[in-house]
Amino acid sequence: MKSIKTLITSTALSTALLFSGLVPTMADDHTENKQRIVQTYTFKVDAGHGDAFSDGMKAYWACVKENGGENYWSAWVPVTGPLGEYYYRSQTMNWADMDADSPAGETCGDTFTDQVMPHVASMSSEIETLMPETYIASEGDVKIVRLISFDFDSPSKAYAMIKEMVAGSKASGRKGILWLGHNTGADKWDATVAIMNSDFAGLEPDSVGFWDMQAEHHGEEKAMKMRKDWMANTLDSSSRIVRHAESIGYEAPEE
Repeated sequence: MKSIKTLITSTALSTALLFSGLVPTMADDHTENKQRIVQTYTFKVDAGHGDAFSDGMKAYWACVKENGGENYWSAWVPVTGPLGEYYYRSQTMNWADMDADSPAGETCGDTFTDQVMPHVASMSSEIETLMPETYIASEGDVKIVRLISFDFDSPSKAYAMIKEMVAGSKASGRKGILWLGHNTGADKWDATVAIMNSDFAGLEPDSVGFWDMQAEHHGEEKAMKMRKDWMANTLDSSSRIVRHAESIGYEAPEE
């Protein structure tokens, strides 16, 4: 296992989900039809330590940047759901990238240990797979993301239905949708959809609802069957909203 000194930058890996989702940012361009591995670290910060944690992360990323760190992580904070959490997301094309060393992470390890960890109550890591065939590019910078997570009875049925639903959304002109899959055990799989927006106004209900989009593309009868099958195959679901916290992340410079 990597030491805490290299925990954040020791991989070339952000979502959910929301968070998910999630990249280096949830707004990243996934037009290439290639599968990606997305990793999220969740930090639960002690009550009243949010500002100190943020200052520590800023100091750590400043050190990483000064030392030429090239592993980029986007930061997200909850608008709904558990507060006091911070999500850091990154991506890689393959598992082998996770073996890569991080000289910048090693050099700046003491900064992370001394200025970040004293404010952290707990932390966890999650790995998901980005499904490029389900990605619909967003318009503008992504600042607000609604993450909806689903547990399924039959993963294979769910995957087939997701592809059908994305086809309906694309045909309707809906922008800013990304699905992430998560293996939870043998023959078990859940998924999170990230609905990306440039501001809170984007959360307003669409004039055309989701299932109405499906009806326009697939026809009313098939859309009703899709909805019934989706609900029957869904064991549980949850929703939350996250906000991009650019000032405490470390993201690739714009080209």
